[in-house]
Amino acid sequence: MRKILDFYTDGKEDFDENEAVYEEDINPEVVEMVEELKNEGKASKGTRFFQIVSGLMAIVSVCSMLYIKSLYLPEDRQFDMANMFIGSDVCVSDHCVNSVMEELLELGYAVDEENMNYLLLNAIHCNDNLTDEEKEFCCGFIDMFNDNPYLDKERVYHSLLNLDISYKNRPYIYEDSVEGVYIDKYKSIGVFVNDPDKAVLGHEIIHCICANDGSLPTFFVEGMTELLANEYLSDSPFIEFKHYPFEIYAVKMLCDTAGSDVVLKAYTTGNMDLIYEALASYSGSVDDAKKAIGIFEKLFLFLDGKSENLDFNNDEMTNDLFMYLNSVANNKYGDNSEEFNFDRSSYYYNQILFLNIFDSKSKDAISADLEELGVFCKPYFSSKLKTEYCNPTIGILDNATVVNEHDIEKVKVK
Repeated sequence: MRKILDFYTDGKEDFDENEAVYEEDINPEVVEMVEELKNEGKASKGTRFFQIVSGLMAIVSVCSMLYIKSLYLPEDRQFDMANMFIGSDVCVSDHCVNSVMEELLELGYAVDEENMNYLLLNAIHCNDNLTDEEKEFCCGFIDMFNDNPYLDKERVYHSLLNLDISYKNRPYIYEDSVEGVYIDKYKSIGVFVNDPDKAVLGHEIIHCICANDGSLPTFFVEGMTELLANEYLSDSPFIEFKHYPFEIYAVKMLCDTAGSDVVLKAYTTGNMDLIYEALASYSGSVDDAKKAIGIFEKLFLFLDGKSENLDFNNDEMTNDLFMYLNSVANNKYGDNSEEFNFDRSSYYYNQILFLNIFDSKSKDAISADLEELGVFCKPYFSSKLKTEYCNPTIGILDNATVVNEHDIEKVKVK
């Protein structure tokens, strides 16, 4: 019979063989019980190990959550691109704010301590893709930051920090009429023409600042972008019509009816429903408003050669677009209200200039109307222009005269 000696004799020289245990002396039930106890011992050790590991992971997770949360507290928030803003709220510590202010002041930037939008200038300053000249030009948009409460400043900060500007030949995929593009995915601007006054660059930077999700009508996006460029960048903000003139007049008509603040919010947030609802609050229904804006969009697509056919006839355009917006304007301002005479007249003035889109030489027709009717000096967004033109004025080109008692304003055509 084989003795079970291996375990006991290993390393033991004084082992007594007479004390050895033989296989026939082992109770099978005892062996089974011992094996179960051994297995339970192994299992309990494994369970305790995993319990310990799980506990440690839970502690680490809680600590991590507390640390991450601490980053987003206004008084303790860290200063970096990822967490300077939550939407339109600035969330950096006073120490970080003071540090940025001191740096910008040393660079010669004007800093308004009561307005936090100057922090966006820090993104421009830290952008290694831009030249000093481009940085200086981009910093000129601070007034637009201040006048637009609907900007997602975190997105704007990220866009300006990563913006890249290149001047190159027009890629073959773009039509000859395209002078510049902004591609939001790459935060990249391409300028394809000689642009000494930076009119094209300014237009594309506004696209960068106010980029939306692409759900807005094209005429509305381009008209609003150029209208903002005119008010914030041009020396002739009320008659600048080198780019997208008819889109501008269409947008001005919407500003005079739906309200410029509503239009700005819709453009910045990408929510066209705001305009539909505002128009419907004065006349008709939301569907009527959608149909009117839809005719605008189809008309521009057809005239730009992007659509072969018009899906509406002249009667529909007259009744569902112009007559509808006329009813909105009349209900909004009232037929006999002297207080709103200028605003109501501004709407019809913009409509007259818009109708020149059907003329064979449309821009020449605009110039003729400007000379005959004068220029409505009415800013819609720029607070600086609103201060300068605090009273409603109508100027005549070159020989500026005013049709009321307010100050004479000089207006020039570029």
